[in-house]
Amino acid sequence: MKLLDYAKAYLDFGWSLIPIAPDSKKPTVKWTEFQTRRATVDEIDEWLQKGWWLAVVTGDISGVIIVDDDRVKHGLKEWGFDSPVIATSANKGKHYYFMYDREIHSHQNHEINIDLKAWHSYCLVPPFNGRTWLSKPSTNLSKLKPISDEIVRLINSDKRDPDNREPLRMADFLDIDDGARTNSLYQIACSEFALMEKRGLNKDQVLRVLAGVNATYNPPCDAKDFKYQTSRASRFVAEIATQTTKNKESSVLTSVPETPIDSTKFEELNSDDLLEILGETIKKDEANKIITFLCLLTTYTEDSQFNISFNAPSSTGKSYIPLEIATLFPPEDVREISYASPTAFYHKGEWVEEEVDGKKKGHLFVDLERKILIFIDQQNPQLLERLRSLLSHDKKEIRLEITDKKVSSGIRTKEVIIRGFPSVVFCTAGLKMDEQENTRLILLSPETSQEKLRLAILEKVRRDTDKRAYYKTLSANPKRKLLIDRIRAVKQAHIDDIVIDFPEKIIDRFFTEHKVLRPKHQRDIARLLNVIKAFALLNLWFRRQTNGSLFASAADLDEALRVWAKISESQEYNLPPYVFNLFRDVILVAYARNNETISPNNSEETLGEGFKKGVSKKQIMKVHQEVVGKFLEEWRLRLEILPMLENSGLLTSEPNPIDKRELLYTPLPLLTIVSADSDEADVPKKPTPQQPPETSGTSSNGETPSKYAGKDVNFFVAEGIRLRQKLEKATGDEKEQLESDLAELYRTSPMEG
Repeated sequence: MKLLDYAKAYLDFGWSLIPIAPDSKKPTVKWTEFQTRRATVDEIDEWLQKGWWLAVVTGDISGVIIVDDDRVKHGLKEWGFDSPVIATSANKGKHYYFMYDREIHSHQNHEINIDLKAWHSYCLVPPFNGRTWLSKPSTNLSKLKPISDEIVRLINSDKRDPDNREPLRMADFLDIDDGARTNSLYQIACSEFALMEKRGLNKDQVLRVLAGVNATYNPPCDAKDFKYQTSRASRFVAEIATQTTKNKESSVLTSVPETPIDSTKFEELNSDDLLEILGETIKKDEANKIITFLCLLTTYTEDSQFNISFNAPSSTGKSYIPLEIATLFPPEDVREISYASPTAFYHKGEWVEEEVDGKKKGHLFVDLERKILIFIDQQNPQLLERLRSLLSHDKKEIRLEITDKKVSSGIRTKEVIIRGFPSVVFCTAGLKMDEQENTRLILLSPETSQEKLRLAILEKVRRDTDKRAYYKTLSANPKRKLLIDRIRAVKQAHIDDIVIDFPEKIIDRFFTEHKVLRPKHQRDIARLLNVIKAFALLNLWFRRQTNGSLFASAADLDEALRVWAKISESQEYNLPPYVFNLFRDVILVAYARNNETISPNNSEETLGEGFKKGVSKKQIMKVHQEVVGKFLEEWRLRLEILPMLENSGLLTSEPNPIDKRELLYTPLPLLTIVSADSDEADVPKKPTPQQPPETSGTSSNGETPSKYAGKDVNFFVAEGIRLRQKLEKATGDEKEQLESDLAELYRTSPMEG
């Protein structure tokens, strides 16, 4: 029988053959392609004419796996295996053929001198190098059975503890536990699809390989999870492969997929862990850092993004926080915009033409899917108006018309299609925004405390005196590097659906804290839900995943409520924290001082019984200078701050009874939580007039009345702030007196806590 006849018979068996050099017993060609395709008769004939031997490629391509018992060569007794197809080797050993039905990797056991030639290995076939068939494969090949687990355990016994000899699973060397199998399958699928073309595989063949991988898990992913994870990986690799990279001269199509991130190195993170990492470059501003980071992270969700706005005067660092955090994210996903007119923003899109009814029709396509937009200056109001439906997630695809003045024959319009929900950050020195924008944003302001400013200055000196050393140290920080990898891994995970399966807990907590509901609470609860989902996304490898859905945990709810509590007070009034803090720390203090100086006689005779003297703009500016240590512009106070506080219901104004040309501003009580069973639960409490002090030295029960008796809620808030500020600097007798006053204030206060 001629050698070519042997080869043709092996091809009829469905085997893949490769050429082997007689002297080295190694393949003479790059044989990876023959792991996925079979050589032709002409190719094999050419190899044989060169005097090369032939070997069968074991594994899925040929459907066989071979146990090489070489014990006789070493003077040992044959082990002996039950197989219908057996061949002898040159050293009088034996090759036992089995059916390949699952992914099993090759292994050489030098302790018992038995080898396993399995997935993507090869073995010489008869009649090369003196090999012969002890049983004809032509008649017995159909009787092959899968190799037993006992044989696999035997051959792999030198790799594992003798008391725990289990078959080698992919999970064993990838350090995968049961809870992470879906993520493991997704990562492996990304790798296999990325190398598919290079290996000459098609999608069906890759899916066969992945099915073998899935079989190694205990238990394997179910059919729905398997389909979802493999489809997601295929889609991700396809998206990466078609990304366009524009260089200075031309657009070049790249098809290099990003290497999947190894998620086994991650640990579960909470807000304190994030603060530690982000605190390397951003001092203080704890709530701002967390909210901004989570806002940017949610861009990698299907529809759980939320938007924020930093509103504060210039030089307060409002743009530094988002821009610094954005350096952790893939640069291709971040778009920083200093200023853009309504039409210029859209012209950044790609011109797309399609044929409709036999005519070519074009439009500008702006893809904002999984993108981060940072507007670092006050934007054109018309642009904000056009982005409203995008910010509120009304529609994922917006179609609009813009004018094109470049056309010579008059003005024509262009159709613009904007697709996707980006994460959007606005940074503006203007405190006043349209209410429709305000309700679509979480309003933030950078801290301006003395300690924050001191630490920020120290950090700037450290960075700017030696930038190279600074960034070298920063880039070497292992926790920061892990966070950057974590963000890329979240992006690669391509999570579409995040489920919160404990709505009752959220409803109970929200209604407990918001007895008086406002229309804006409908948006607030949506933002809180998105913050919960953001924490779940941050720790997706430690959360339950079923049928393609990621499930948030109770820990995510706790973290979200913890962060939300730090910003909720100003959000309640739809105010930037800068404005709300100015009301609390400046206006209330000025108001308390004013009412301390009014004598009972003047109050009753000149100003009227129960009169509470409001504060003027000059008084507010004076106290601001004392408390904050910075001059407050009159125009900003008059045009922005005071109108915002009046609109929010925190201030009321009326002419000064002594000088009608001057307005005096009186604080209204802060919203307080009332009992759900109370008749007053439907409406906020209105301020009650301040009662004049007792005329006698004792009350009706014989006790000396408190000097704080009859004061309203705002007085207690402002007086508490004033006393604590003075207490920080006081010593000796003055300190004791202030502590006594503060204790009396707390004892007399009508407010709980």
